[in-house]
Amino acid sequence: MNDLMAKVSTLSVNRIALFGLLLTVFYFFMIYNNGDSILAEIQGLNAQIAEETTKKVETERILKKEEEMRADVASLAKTYEAVKSKIPIDFETSELRIIVEQISAATDLKITKLSNSDLQQASSQDATEKAEEANLVQKVGINYIFQGSFAQIQAFMTQIAGIEKVIKVSELKIKSEDGTNGPNKNLTVEAILVGYRQAAVAAAKPPALPGKDSVK
Repeated sequence: MNDLMAKVSTLSVNRIALFGLLLTVFYFFMIYNNGDSILAEIQGLNAQIAEETTKKVETERILKKEEEMRADVASLAKTYEAVKSKIPIDFETSELRIIVEQISAATDLKITKLSNSDLQQASSQDATEKAEEANLVQKVGINYIFQGSFAQIQAFMTQIAGIEKVIKVSELKIKSEDGTNGPNKNLTVEAILVGYRQAAVAAAKPPALPGKDSVK
């Protein structure tokens, strides 16, 4: 200690001042911490937290969208099965004709003319190709001309819509007969009655719903 004091006493005032300044600078940069480095570290951590939060929100959004899509697919599959249950595998023109004649007789709607529609005039090969393209149904249809009152026509349409099989009334045209008035006024109705049957590809079950593990 005495040796150190002896050496210091031999130094000039300027050298002592310079030595003290160097010690101060060393302390300030190497030892002293005014909090800036801590603040910088906190800011860095906050940035990482914000980035991870953004990733979490995006992941949750994707998962929610996936669940919504899965629910939509399930709903469509359920609707598909409900519709398919009303469409028979075999449904010929003769069966459609019997149904229409029974309902027209029950509602007192007179059939004045019937003929095969363009659906039956197409070749069987074309019908098969269209069914495969539609991937669901084939159509059978008959052109009809009816005569009756508005009430009879309404009753006929109501009963057609209420049967178990799916039958569509297409290209409906209603004309008024001259010389008749009132609620029993005679009307002429032209329409195509179209029935549906399942195409071969539609008879198979729809694809199974994808599992969660299958989504990448």
